[in-house]
Amino acid sequence: MHKFFRMLLAGVAGFGLWSCAEHITESADTVFDNLDAGPVGMRATFSAIQDSVFTPTCAVPDCHGGSLPPDLREGAAYANIVDVPTTQNAGFNYIKPGDPENSYLYLKITGDSRIFGDPMPQQGIPLSPAVLDSIRLWIANGAAMNRPAQPQHVSLPT
Repeated sequence: MHKFFRMLLAGVAGFGLWSCAEHITESADTVFDNLDAGPVGMRATFSAIQDSVFTPTCAVPDCHGGSLPPDLREGAAYANIVDVPTTQNAGFNYIKPGDPENSYLYLKITGDSRIFGDPMPQQGIPLSPAVLDSIRLWIANGAAMNRPAQPQHVSLPT
């Protein structure tokens, strides 16, 4: 009798996996189709943000590579944005540790109505929701120089 139940259970499990295979494949294709929009699952650390966002997207000639504030080049970015008042909008810091909703850099990359000028980045592909979420989480957890963020629930602005 036990052998019958084991075989029945194996058959039901096999059918379940087979019936879900098409959905799993479609979901994976959707994720991989969007890889150009930014690094999926990027860690919420300053070094990951520097390597995946600031250096390739922002710290380029004629942008934040030294010609326009803030300077987001590697080695300069952290000191130029964390707890530093923005030159565009009085009352905001570029990054206010613990408070992404009042961090001007985060507002710029999400296109918030409180910004002056255009949302960032101006050139190329907009940052993906996964990247925005990583930056938001890094700020919410105190914008440390390179400590991994502790897992917490973060909801994107609507």
